[in-house]
Amino acid sequence: MAALDTDSDSSSSSSSSSLLSVILKVDEGDEPNGMNEIPLKTKDEILLDELPAIEECSIILPEDVELKQFGIVSSIIEQLVIIESMKDIPPLNEDSVVFKEDRHSIGKIFEIFGPVPHPFYVLRFNTTDQIKEKDIKIKDTMYFALNIEDFTQYVIPDKLKSLM
Repeated sequence: MAALDTDSDSSSSSSSSSLLSVILKVDEGDEPNGMNEIPLKTKDEILLDELPAIEECSIILPEDVELKQFGIVSSIIEQLVIIESMKDIPPLNEDSVVFKEDRHSIGKIFEIFGPVPHPFYVLRFNTTDQIKEKDIKIKDTMYFALNIEDFTQYVIPDKLKSLM
């Protein structure tokens, strides 16, 4: 019986040490055998790199078009820029064009999340270099064009309620 216990201890110790070596390799940045660099994802999930390219937005508004502040860049994650909306601003819809104070467009709203009265907006770029080229930084104030239907669409909460 002592031999059986020793065998189980050695097999358990052997499997523990191989698991430990896999964990150490992953921590060191090496890939263990059989693993590749493709990130894990769910069945129907699409990664950012798999999405079609975003059309570059290069609009400069004339001085007679009124800009209104609507949010502040709260974070930049890879090629996504997250804008936290300000209070008492009507919620904007996807595809609304976002501008900087200099009246140059930086992109279109790709996605919206959070509560309707205080949403977060996501702008997607093809590369992180595009974000740098447009000089977008955390805490930058973002604007939308008032009364220009081609550039600004609003979320109407009553329409959302009727869809439920």
